[in-house]
Amino acid sequence: PRTLLDSFPNPTRAASSLRITTERTRVFVVSIYNVLGQELQSSEIQVRGEANVPIQIESALDYPTAAGVYFVRISSEWESIMRKFVLLK
Repeated sequence: PRTLLDSFPNPTRAASSLRITTERTRVFVVSIYNVLGQELQSSEIQVRGEANVPIQIESALDYPTAAGVYFVRISSEWESIMRKFVLLK
C-alpha cells in the first residue's frame, strides 16, 4: 500500500477497518494472527485507489475468540505492513 492509515475503531468489540490507498490495482493478502504468531485467517482482496478493508476477527473464525491483542498483516508483492488490534469482550 502507498498509504496505510490507522485502524478504526481500535480497541474494538467486533469489527474494525484499515484504509489502504494505492495508485495501481494490486492484490493484497490480509492475515490475522494471535499473540503466539499463529495465523487465524487469511484472505485476498484487490484494491485500486482507496479502500477500507474490513477486519472482523470474531466472525472470521469457526470458534470463539478471547479478548486480547491480535495482529493484522496486509501484504502485497512489494511490501508488508502489520497493525495491532485490541479485541474487547
